[in-house]
Amino acid sequence: MNSRESPPAAAAPASVKAGHQIGRRALVRVRLVLARLEERICREEEDRAARRGWQITRTGFAKRCYRDPRFGLASESVGTEEATR
Repeated sequence: MNSRESPPAAAAPASVKAGHQIGRRALVRVRLVLARLEERICREEEDRAARRGWQITRTGFAKRCYRDPRFGLASESVGTEEATR
């Protein structure tokens, strides 16, 4: 081996692999807890919006954008009435 060659890479020890699996399981568990928390935070507002027929768009953790699809209809009908006069 000359000075420019690097030594062969060693395989990761079993403890590192086991730690990786534990970390992966912990990450899955944290994501599940966050999803449940987000559902609890937004449940009441989502139910209210759904009863009103509004569109719900998720924009981030515990953030929602609620839109009444009828909102633009009034201005559209006013424009058509003025055009027919």
